[in-house]
Parts: sequence; structure tokens; C-alpha cells
Amino acid sequence: MNRFKIIMTATACLCSASACSNDEPARITWEAEASPAQNFEIMISPSFHPSVVIEAGADAGRLTLRCTNYSHVFIDSEPAVSSYRSEACAFTITKTGDNTFELVFDSVVPDNELYDFIYTVASDGKDAVYSTIAICRKGAEEQ
Repeated sequence: MNRFKIIMTATACLCSASACSNDEPARITWEAEASPAQNFEIMISPSFHPSVVIEAGADAGRLTLRCTNYSHVFIDSEPAVSSYRSEACAFTITKTGDNTFELVFDSVVPDNELYDFIYTVASDGKDAVYSTIAICRKGAEEQ
């Protein structure tokens, strides 16, 4: 009977170990380029949610986000959506390439911090991974 318990325990351990494979798709990794750079603070961390946090000043500017590990990215998980305009934060995000977004920020005079979120999905044809980009606009006195 003890031998049976040992064999069952060993079988259960082997089954558990084989079920814990590393088949989870990789998180989205991003590269960012901003102009003017002093107008932006960018935090990119694939292991956190949101994975990209952009603090943009009140001045106009432009930021490019490029996915480095998936061949295609989409706004709001819809391939047909190529741009999104945020009136709340005065910016537009546009898909400019298979794995690239461009964010154009208009000048604003916020009374307080403004926030918006963009939901994205990346795919390589096999896996799809979802991500969130958080945008915060701050007035000149808050920076």
C-alpha cells in the first residue's frame, strides 16, 4: 500500500510539473522616441499594468512607440482601427506601421492632471497579447 501511495504521488508530481509549461506568450516590449524629449517622462515595464506610462507636459510634442517582439500591433484590439483621438488629453494615436504607433500631443492648459488609457493588442499570427498605455498630461506648474 505504501508503494502504491509513493507511485501515485510521484505520478501526480510529474503530471503537475508537465502541466506547468512556459507556453504563455511573451509580454509586449516597447521602444519609445520622443520629441521634444524634455516634454515627456516615459516608463516602460512589460511586467506591470499598465505596461507603458507616459507623462506628457502641456506643450505640443510627438512620441513614437515601436513594439520590438511582435510583428503587428493594434489599437483597441481591432485591426480596422488605425487611430484614436483623445479629447480629454488632447492627443491622437495613429498606427503608422505594422508594429508602430505615433502619438501626437497638442498644447493644453490643464487645470489639473488629465488621464486617458489606450488598450492595445500585439500579435505575431499565433499569439495575441493585450497591453495598456496610460497617458497623463500635466500643466507647466505641475511638472
